[in-house]
Amino acid sequence: MGAFAAIASLLAAIGLFGVISYLVSERRRELAVRMALLAKRGNIAWMILREGAVLTLTGCTVGLAAFAIGSKLLQSSLYQVSVFDPLTMALAPSALTLVALLACHCPARRAMLLDPMVVSGTSDAAGVGDIEWVGSVSVHVYCPHRESRDHFAS
Repeated sequence: MGAFAAIASLLAAIGLFGVISYLVSERRRELAVRMALLAKRGNIAWMILREGAVLTLTGCTVGLAAFAIGSKLLQSSLYQVSVFDPLTMALAPSALTLVALLACHCPARRAMLLDPMVVSGTSDAAGVGDIEWVGSVSVHVYCPHRESRDHFAS
């Protein structure tokens, strides 16, 4: 039974890692604009971790609700454990949440290390990049560090 739980946790971690990695790759330009507008890298990481936590807690809630509905079917196959064992009901979602947050760490770290100038695609010598459209507002991506480096290089 322990091997089954380990495999299930591994599959959940791989699935959540894939979903969060995909979401981060789809939002690279948005995250780069946020960083160009001086968002803290820690805030970017927390934003990604929060998304993973919301997905995990939603999944745990739906899973516990489905378990409560289908518990009568499992009652005959349980041995010396009640259907609503409080320790199991607390430890399983907690362990899954911990595994999920660990799976979200790598995509959050990757999002935190994005370089706004590289993501924007092009930049000229003054350090001005593409025009990004955020909703109905255009934001000109500007990196003052790039300008100072190019100034000293000339």
